[in-house]
Amino acid sequence: MVKGCGHFPQLFPHSAKKTNASKRCTVCKGKGKHKETRYHCSQCDLPLCVAPCFELNHTEVNF
Repeated sequence: MVKGCGHFPQLFPHSAKKTNASKRCTVCKGKGKHKETRYHCSQCDLPLCVAPCFELNHTEVNF
């Protein structure tokens, strides 16, 4: 199931405190892993690893 067009990985914007902002990947966190990523989906605004989590989140029903 593809959720639709317009979903692209983007870097988190820089902040005053961090030039390389990162957050925990949503898919990895759901699997009990602790993996930081600098990317998020431009439409969903979820932090996701570029590979393989971005694709899994946008194509699989249950990842």
